[in-house]
Amino acid sequence: MRHALRVTRKAFFLFALFTVLAVWNRPAAAQSAQPQETPASPEQQAQDDRIFADPFESVDVYTKQCSVGVNATQLARMGATLANNGVNPATGERVIKAEDIPHILSTMMVAGLYDGSGTWAWNVGLPAKSGVGGGIVAIAPGKGAIAVFAPPLDEAGNSVKAQEVIRYVAERLNYNIFSPSSVGFKQ
Repeated sequence: MRHALRVTRKAFFLFALFTVLAVWNRPAAAQSAQPQETPASPEQQAQDDRIFADPFESVDVYTKQCSVGVNATQLARMGATLANNGVNPATGERVIKAEDIPHILSTMMVAGLYDGSGTWAWNVGLPAKSGVGGGIVAIAPGKGAIAVFAPPLDEAGNSVKAQEVIRYVAERLNYNIFSPSSVGFKQ
C-alpha cells in the first residue's frame, strides 16, 4: 500500500507543473477521526471482500489522497492531462496510460460529484471531480478542462458557484459528451 501512495504522489507531481503537492494534514486528520460506522467502513469493506489490503491503511491512503492541496492552475493542468488522453500538454510527457483514461473519465462521470453526479451528467454532460476545498475540474475529452475554485459547498459536497461557472462555460463552448454536435456529428 505504501508503494501505491508513492505512485499516486508521483502522478500528482507529474500532473501539477512539476511542483511538490502537500497533504493538508488538518483535513486528513479530521476525516480519519470520524467514526467508521458506515457501510463503507474499513471493517465492512474488508468483510465484504472489497478491500484486499489492510483496510485501515487503505482508508488512510485514500484520506490523504483526498487531502492534497492544489491551486487552480494545478487542477486545470490535471484536467488538461486527462482531456489530452494522459499526456501533460505543457510537457508532452505521458503521465497516465491511454487505456486508463476511459476508466478514469467514466468513474468521474458516475461518481465525481458524489450524490450530485447523476444530475451533473444530465445537465452538463462532462466528467468532473469535486473536492471538499470547493474545487471542481470538468473534462471535455480531446478539447480541454475547466477548473474552478469557489466555496461554499452544497448538500452533496460540491461547490455551488463552481458548478454554475462550469455549466455556463460548457454551454458556451458546446462541451457536452452526450451532445452529437459537441462530438463532431453534423446534422
